[in-house]
Amino acid sequence: MMSKVEDESIFLAISGPSGVGKGTCIAALRRLLPELKLSVSATTRQPRPGEIDGVHYHFLAKDKFEDYLHNDEIIEYDQFCGSYYGTLKATLDEAINEHEDMILDITVKGSLNVKRFFPKQTVTVFIAPPSIECLRARLLGRGTESEEVRALRLAQAEAECKQEDKFDYVVVNKNVDECAQKLLTIFQTVKANLKTKS
Repeated sequence: MMSKVEDESIFLAISGPSGVGKGTCIAALRRLLPELKLSVSATTRQPRPGEIDGVHYHFLAKDKFEDYLHNDEIIEYDQFCGSYYGTLKATLDEAINEHEDMILDITVKGSLNVKRFFPKQTVTVFIAPPSIECLRARLLGRGTESEEVRALRLAQAEAECKQEDKFDYVVVNKNVDECAQKLLTIFQTVKANLKTKS
């Protein structure tokens, strides 16, 4: 039975405001570290064009998601624009059992909740924009959402940026490749520190 400290899973919980390029940075990190497994969140929103169930999200009916909540099978969740988003407890339990390292692309609230439930495994990272003005320009430039949704996202983004001091690390996304390299360094440092404790 594996019980060494270095065999413990690491959950790299990455959050950031909408429009900061978090998903692009995570994709770049996974190219650098392909063995890092991506946690697939569950949601009740409709799939966008090109999204695949089980790959981008687990797309669930609202009543099914609420059943999971009632049975404590979701460790963190949030609601935005009428849809649920959450992390299935089974996903993280399985990663721990298999000694797998995992990256979580989740909300600010989600990262902090995962840290609360899995304090030994979780490292929280906040991806910050170079400035609020830069973030505002990115959000307003999106053509896939209504003006009302963009306004909601901007208000939420500004509120989330005020919580970056609650995270273990803050990385400013000025350049995707540089941001991914910093995320890699964080992961490698945490992994190395675990090995020195064994």
